[in-house]
Amino acid sequence: MLINCIVWGNAPNSFGGPSPIPTSFSDVQGGAPGTGNIDADPLFIDADGTDDTVGTEDDDLRLTFDSPCIDAGTNIAAVTNDLDAVPRALDGDTNGVATSDMGCYEYASPTSDSDGDTIPDKWEADHALNPADESDAMDDPD
Repeated sequence: MLINCIVWGNAPNSFGGPSPIPTSFSDVQGGAPGTGNIDADPLFIDADGTDDTVGTEDDDLRLTFDSPCIDAGTNIAAVTNDLDAVPRALDGDTNGVATSDMGCYEYASPTSDSDGDTIPDKWEADHALNPADESDAMDDPD
């Protein structure tokens, strides 16, 4: 089963039509039946690895601020972090509700404060604090 996944840019579409795998809350190029699925460019930071900025020689499959995959997934209790160890779920679209993103990386908004500790999610994630845990605000010495 695919949940909160992004299947995009696979040539040809690896599903070759409707997915034989039950799929929900996922972004599938060419579409897929199931609850919460979308068919929209996920707007990765650098999907093809062509960004020539120093240190970005690999693909960057993190979501840009305007990705349709932000807060479009479903919260799964057993999934507590993304591949960068950023907690899930965060309020990436700043609507006041923390919802998991589609894909393997959670978007930490520079303006959202998912835990209400007055420290923006992005700052907390960048400084190894937990944007979903208000008790870690005291762990930052400054």
